[in-house]
Amino acid sequence: MPITPDLLSTKQEDAILAVLHEPTLEKAAESVGVDEKSLRRWLKDTEFNKSYREARRETFRQAISLTQRYASVRGLPVPLSQFMRKPPHGPEPAHRSAGASSGTGQYPRRPPTMPRVP
Repeated sequence: MPITPDLLSTKQEDAILAVLHEPTLEKAAESVGVDEKSLRRWLKDTEFNKSYREARRETFRQAISLTQRYASVRGLPVPLSQFMRKPPHGPEPAHRSAGASSGTGQYPRRPPTMPRVP
């Protein structure tokens, strides 16, 4: 991740990585050893924010690249966006799914949009 070291302190560079890896700013600040207010102030700074956004874009690019590589290795026959769609009302409870109360002991059939993955 290209961070401009000449303009940022070591703490600020560590803070950028922490913000990318931690779920909240509070935890990111704690992991670096600075106050959350300082981290929020840094995010308003032009150079810090520019470096943060650049690092975030690079992280996103890498995640997309790995996802595409994994999909091509597995030979998935459908676009990856099919796997990212969520059901409109969430997953159906087991007691409502097809075959759950039929007494056959078999699992419900796979929805037609889901491919069989070897």
